[in-house]
Amino acid sequence: MVINYVIKSEALINMIHFIYFDVGGVVIKDFTVSNKWVEMQDDFGLNQTEREGLIKVWHRYQDEICVTRDVDSLMAILTKEVKIKFPKHYSLLEDMVNRFEANSSIWPIIKKVKTNTRIGLLTNMYPRMFALIQRKKIMPPVEWEVVIDSSVEGSQKPEARMFRIAYERSGIAHQQELLFVDNSQEHIEAAKTLGWQTYWYDSTNYEKSSKALLEYINKALTLKG
Repeated sequence: MVINYVIKSEALINMIHFIYFDVGGVVIKDFTVSNKWVEMQDDFGLNQTEREGLIKVWHRYQDEICVTRDVDSLMAILTKEVKIKFPKHYSLLEDMVNRFEANSSIWPIIKKVKTNTRIGLLTNMYPRMFALIQRKKIMPPVEWEVVIDSSVEGSQKPEARMFRIAYERSGIAHQQELLFVDNSQEHIEAAKTLGWQTYWYDSTNYEKSSKALLEYINKALTLKG
């Protein structure tokens, strides 16, 4: 089994002054490692050809919809190319967000961290998605000091620019003082190249990962104190 955190040394743990959390697959339960994507296709009654067409269109615009393209703009393309008929006033983005769930197992951890360390969000997000997630009230009830949203910044993980922006806005003197919690190994590796401390959160088991994260943070706070 892959160990879901990286500890370079106790000295580095002692230097954590800011923690960035990913949103989807960490702070909330999105489509990551779930049947939600298939369930949405089932609700539309898509046949196999239509499902394949949907995936092709989605992959074609994947990079754009995390930065500039509104997800709802894909509906016209899907109707033209795949012949999917959407209901009047339907929003693909809202449908997706409505299927997201709170990751309640991480709430007490974030609340505890907030009392000792500054925290923020570093997330790849579709335009308008973060506001919808907040409106649904599935995020932990805390105030995030910094929110780095790809659709706002015009850049996305694992691009180096995204991490540079996050570092600059953290106000931390050294990048080694940052801890990054994410469920993407690719994003973890990108942060590590900059000297960040990292914790890989396993979205296949939220409760177990949250428990392990709490153990890690308790050790970090003990050393820090």
